Amino acid sequence: MKYNDNQLMEEILRRGEAVEDRRNRKRFRILQAASGAMLVLLIAGIIGFSGLTVSDANLTSYGALLLSEEAGGYVLAGTIAFALGVAVTIFCLWQKRRHMERTREEELDKKEAEEVASEWEDAI
Repeated sequence: MKYNDNQLMEEILRRGEAVEDRRNRKRFRILQAASGAMLVLLIAGIIGFSGLTVSDANLTSYGALLLSEEAGGYVLAGTIAFALGVAVTIFCLWQKRRHMERTREEELDKKEAEEVASEWEDAI
């Protein structure tokens, strides 16, 4: 037999942790890509909705720019950015809570497995 019971349990737990690490790395990459895409969309929204050209931006100062008639694009982009920020924050908190629950369940499963292994050792 290649493994005894304790070594087998350790190997199973190690492989489970490796699978979970791969899943977490994949989720992190997805969050990175989504954040980058939202940044690009925000910048494009500000440029697209503002209605200003390069020459207009050079002629006005920042405060006067926001008081102009074409400031609606900035307000819209700011509102969208705020809403996306709230959505991402809620998603991250939900993921963290889910991860904590899984970790707690895994610890309980690990304790139960150790108890079963100790019972097997006692029986043998």
